[in-house]
Amino acid sequence: MDEDELLSTFNHLQDYNRYLSTVLDEGVVDLRAKDSAVYQIGLIVRVLPSRERELTEQSYLLDPYLDRMLSPAISALSISLSHQHSDSAKNTLSRLIYTFCKTRGYKVISRFFPHSIPDLVLVINASRSFTQTVTWEFRYVVLLWLSIAIKIPFDLGKILPGEDVAAQLQGLCTEYFFYPGKEREGAVLVLSRAFMRQDMKPYLSGFVGWCSDQLSSHEKNAFIAPSILQFFCEILKVSQGATVAELQSPIEVALSRTVDKSSLNPLLRKYHVKLTARVSNKLSTNIDRVEDTIGQLLDYLSDSDTIVRWSAAKHLSRLAGKLDEGGRRDILEAILSLYAYGTDVEDATTEAFATCDYAQVSENTWHGTTLALAECVRNGIVPPYFIPNLIPAAVASLHFDLKKGAASVGSNSRDAAAYLFWAMARSVAPQHLASIIDTVSVNLIQKALFDREVHIRRAASAAFQELVGRTNLVKYGIDVLRAVDFFVVGLRRTAFLDAAVEVCEYDFYRNSIIPFVASNVLTHWDFDMRKLSSKFMGRVCEKHVYLVDEVVNKLTPRISTNDPILLHGSLATLYQLASALPCANELHDRVFGQLKQVQLWALQTPRFSPVLEVCNNVIGAVSNTTNAPKHQDIALKIISAGMTHKSEVVRFASSNALGKLSKMCDCDRVIVKMISDFDTAEEAHQQSIPLALGHIHYSNVGVRTEALECLLRICKAKVVVECRVNAYESLSKVFSSLDDDAQKETVLHNFYNGLWDYAIDQRGDVGAWVRQSCAKGLGMCIGAHCSSRFVEMVISRLVGVSLDNIYTSRWIALDELEKILPFTTQSLATPLEHFIEDTKQMTEDVYSSNKIYENVVPLYEKCEPVRDGILMGLALAIISKNEVSVYNSRKAVLRISEELLDDVMVRCQKLAGTNTKTSFFTGLANILFNVADESAFEKEDHFKQLVTFNEKYCQKSKVISRITVGMKIATVLYYKFGYSEAHQTLRQYLLHPLPRIRATTAEEVYIQAQTYATSSDKQLEWLMDTDWLSKSITRIIASEVYL
Repeated sequence: MDEDELLSTFNHLQDYNRYLSTVLDEGVVDLRAKDSAVYQIGLIVRVLPSRERELTEQSYLLDPYLDRMLSPAISALSISLSHQHSDSAKNTLSRLIYTFCKTRGYKVISRFFPHSIPDLVLVINASRSFTQTVTWEFRYVVLLWLSIAIKIPFDLGKILPGEDVAAQLQGLCTEYFFYPGKEREGAVLVLSRAFMRQDMKPYLSGFVGWCSDQLSSHEKNAFIAPSILQFFCEILKVSQGATVAELQSPIEVALSRTVDKSSLNPLLRKYHVKLTARVSNKLSTNIDRVEDTIGQLLDYLSDSDTIVRWSAAKHLSRLAGKLDEGGRRDILEAILSLYAYGTDVEDATTEAFATCDYAQVSENTWHGTTLALAECVRNGIVPPYFIPNLIPAAVASLHFDLKKGAASVGSNSRDAAAYLFWAMARSVAPQHLASIIDTVSVNLIQKALFDREVHIRRAASAAFQELVGRTNLVKYGIDVLRAVDFFVVGLRRTAFLDAAVEVCEYDFYRNSIIPFVASNVLTHWDFDMRKLSSKFMGRVCEKHVYLVDEVVNKLTPRISTNDPILLHGSLATLYQLASALPCANELHDRVFGQLKQVQLWALQTPRFSPVLEVCNNVIGAVSNTTNAPKHQDIALKIISAGMTHKSEVVRFASSNALGKLSKMCDCDRVIVKMISDFDTAEEAHQQSIPLALGHIHYSNVGVRTEALECLLRICKAKVVVECRVNAYESLSKVFSSLDDDAQKETVLHNFYNGLWDYAIDQRGDVGAWVRQSCAKGLGMCIGAHCSSRFVEMVISRLVGVSLDNIYTSRWIALDELEKILPFTTQSLATPLEHFIEDTKQMTEDVYSSNKIYENVVPLYEKCEPVRDGILMGLALAIISKNEVSVYNSRKAVLRISEELLDDVMVRCQKLAGTNTKTSFFTGLANILFNVADESAFEKEDHFKQLVTFNEKYCQKSKVISRITVGMKIATVLYYKFGYSEAHQTLRQYLLHPLPRIRATTAEEVYIQAQTYATSSDKQLEWLMDTDWLSKSITRIIASEVYL
């Protein structure tokens, strides 16, 4: 599932129950198993497995299943509390419950806690026994449970006779008022709900006094102030007249004492907004206080933090609901006046404001004011006649997208504007929306289809859906709604290229969408937005050809600009138009002519890389016009600039453009010059030359031959690997146009040689790119004209490549093997088909790649022609840095040697003599070492072969890896098998001129001697005491008696 796609339901209940059974199973005593199950449950309810997106944004999908999912865990926790189970069991269950609180919110989850009298007694007793061994999740869950159970309408004195419950709760919860964690929130909820009980109200005044004292005595504590203000907020939520009047003075004192701190703490500012508004709301008869509060809330609408603006907007709407119609209108006008600050329009209620310049405005102000308007509309505060006055500001906010630095701001405002229109659809009678419905629906469609952010597209779609469903006034509403469905617009590409094209079938929307895209989306700062919108323009104009002239006329003045964003969007659209209408010669000539207006001097700068790319794409799209030779000069200048560019994407576009241009124009001189310039060209240009030679349409056989020779020379040259990769890819394209069998054979052998490229640089195994390219080339070029011997060589090598450590290389090798099988014998094709089929089934993902080594063993036993390739592939795998590959390739070698030991021995020695590369040789030598170390040799010929191999290839080498593996072979022969002729070889390793080799040999000899108990204690002591890393070996030679 794509990251932008919405989920429609929660379908992992079965997985959840499986893990829950592990958590609840008393027979599972391993705490780690239960913790692991809780972790997996957390993944299921928060981040869904198997490529699905986070569920946190759609946590409501859990609601139908919460009772079934939570009840067993809460019951188990209740049993653990009543039977006083271990703290570890309580911690595990509470961690599970907290996972749901984090995902769905404590207000929803707390409903599922039982709240009978026994439950209240149970959680009170549990809260008294908090120890150091319980986790914070356990304390939070118990306090949350207690905040629900404390609301039962029975006298606590009768439930817990003889106990001062109020003092106990106060002592327990006030301790957590100073905590930074979630326990603080739970403690606040417990106390605020406890003091609302009739039997605990007498204690409220005393606790309020304690709060005042704490604010004055703990000014430096950052957590006590939010705790106390939150407590007052919770109290005021359910309090009435007398209680509010009693608390008014302490609350005002608390607000005054925390006002300085609130400037740095958004949480404090949020509670300031809530407290101030709730006090005024409860005391709405005090007009002066209400006016002061409204002024403060209007200021808070511009706050820098979203939680403060959101709270101010909600409470401003609620206060407005207490006023008469005149007061409400004053508040609405005050909110609208905030929009005009920093714009070029003074009145936000005029139509001109919808297209105002908001470059200097504050995003925070617009977000807060739009939220306030949305809340007012939603709560029925806005009179029907005032609704049209909101539209200009709402439309401007819906399109508010301002680039600042490397990103843009305005998504909050756009989201709030969509919320405002959604509220209008739900709260305003349809007859009052008739005059504005066209404007609203058109703008919502624009944002639902073309906004950059997925949540804005979905919000606009939801608002449009409400308009369609509740008003029945939207033109083509049902039909358009099918195209801009809430789920469809979740994927940006689908919204731009499918839904938008479908909506443009209706003139009413098409006439507004085309100008909007040309003016706003094609000029967007985001490269992907411009690219997708240009494709949209191409698809729409392909269906509605009459729009082409209008679009081209609108884009033409932008071609001469120095702004890379405007230039890229315009040229990208022209490219899509030319591609969509391949036979429109007049359009192609016109577009070709526009390229002359592009300022070429700027194209080499990094900012203009996308522009240079799209310029070359344009050339490639319009080169099929019959008038292409007239524009050849400007085209070649742009192509030349692209071929020397540092960007690989730009170079590819220019190479493709040159190939398209060569079909209509004579480019032989350009091609010959490129070939002659290769040796002296810069690295970027060198990479583009072989790439271009593969795209060119050759009309001259001599030029094609020169190009072929150049490509073959590049494949063998010491150039960057990208040059060789491009050369091999171009050879596969040129191959189809060759008539000479000798040239074809040369190209094929060149591909085969490329399969042995294991070049390494700071990026790693870059030779893999060459091997992949050559494998693809062989798959394309091998046919019935190839000899059976050559086909067997290629198949053998591709089987070896299929054992690569690189996942992509393996799969490409397997795919190309399938293409080549029809050109080999049936006896070889049948086992290879089974090998390919089984391997692909067992290695569908990168993590199961080790399975390929299991399948290669029977293939080695059945197919002698591919044995060399298999051994070479295993040789590289056995010395790789991937431990899994080393382990599994070693197992494969040992399984093969069990049946075909002689064959493995002979082939390894033969291959070691023909492959001089260190990596291949070291791998083959390691195969022999592993065979010797694990197998039970019975023939003395094997010992002689290994000693000869050692003396010939390892002992006299200057490569450390070769010497080391040879030493290990000699050690195994002497100590494991007691082969005396290996003693002299081993002695020479101990006397080796390199100290590192001497030390490594001594360590290996010591281990083997102890393993097989073949040396005396004096010899072992001598091995331990000798300074093998000493530069002088005189002392070692003097002690030869021990060797």
